Amino acid sequence: MTKEFKHINCPINTTQSVIEQHQIFFWEVQGTDTVVSKESHLESGGTFDDSIYSVTTEERFTTIDFVRDKDIPNYSKTRALESNYYSLINQINDLGATYDSPPPKKNISWCLFIILLIFWVVPGIIYYMYYKKKYKTINKERVEEWESLREKMDNLFMENKTILNI
Repeated sequence: MTKEFKHINCPINTTQSVIEQHQIFFWEVQGTDTVVSKESHLESGGTFDDSIYSVTTEERFTTIDFVRDKDIPNYSKTRALESNYYSLINQINDLGATYDSPPPKKNISWCLFIILLIFWVVPGIIYYMYYKKKYKTINKERVEEWESLREKMDNLFMENKTILNI
């Protein structure tokens, strides 16, 4: 009788569900351990602080050892189903969800786009259209004023040619 073995790490709070998932595919628990991993190092204070202090991080997880007979009926189909199952689980996890959780939330980029459109683009277009219309009126008045002032300047020089050094 040939056997295969599997060793995995998982968060403590998911140990039971991981065991149940593996039992579906004929894995049997050979043993479990709770691991407490501590890491300590020294860090210095901020830019103007010369103090040194110790930082300790702690991680707790469970290791599970599984065993499965390779002589079970439909072994190759079971392995294929198991592979497909965990592939789907990984794809669901990549979406930021789990099988039991609610579906992932909508992507906020569309909401942000709509908010920007409503609060920036629409007022920007209204502002542009208003000032474009106003600018045409103002610009026309300014051009007329400029032409009038230029004409007065020309007249000033023409009338006072004899007085000025022209």
